[in-house]
Amino acid sequence: MLRRIACIAILLAAATAWAQPQATIEIAGQNLTQIPWQGGNFGVMAVVTNPTAENVHYEIVMMAMELPFGQEPLCSDHLTFYLHPGQVCHPVMSISFEENLAPVSKQYLVYAQVVNDGGQTVALDVTRVFQAAHPGVDDQGSLNRVSPSAFPGEPTLTLNPNPFNPQTVARYEIRDARHVSLRVYDTAGREVATLVDGWREAGAHEVTFDGSALPSGIYLAKLEAGGVIQTQKLVLVK
Repeated sequence: MLRRIACIAILLAAATAWAQPQATIEIAGQNLTQIPWQGGNFGVMAVVTNPTAENVHYEIVMMAMELPFGQEPLCSDHLTFYLHPGQVCHPVMSISFEENLAPVSKQYLVYAQVVNDGGQTVALDVTRVFQAAHPGVDDQGSLNRVSPSAFPGEPTLTLNPNPFNPQTVARYEIRDARHVSLRVYDTAGREVATLVDGWREAGAHEVTFDGSALPSGIYLAKLEAGGVIQTQKLVLVK
């Protein structure tokens, strides 16, 4: 378990120099990727920019981790290249997803990191990927005829505005009464705020997140409700 926690910390660590960034990266098509239950190999595009006045050698690493945290990352892809000052490139990385035999959908976080020659992460972006549930599998792995209505709807989480300064509103909706946890983490995996932690009735809810005491950067809002996890990236810009 300690090794897995250390692995997660390394994946999330981003020593991004916000004042004078050495690189920027963005995963194209944020939160739009829907993986079929059969799985497969998928190309994910990143947009990488060299904002410096020098030619820079970069390594891009892209990986996916199944939620909830604590599991080993899926196989990753990486490449190395040089960028001239102000140059932008659009590399397409390959991520593989295995067949989902569970009767519930799976969620993954896909990480794209830019690493300099010193092995330091200088830019990071995160997006969420959903994999559809198998159309009919019981707990023993046997195929069954299962109506889609047999599975309750997943909770939803949205944050607006995003990027924000210094406040944003987190809105979430649950289909039935259940215990809800909504927490915010920095890119090193440290919890920076607990927004919700208790029993909530069915319906739509909202809570304000105030980042006044936090530095600019990327944060992750994680909603847990009834064993289902939703994660959204937050960008605080001051």
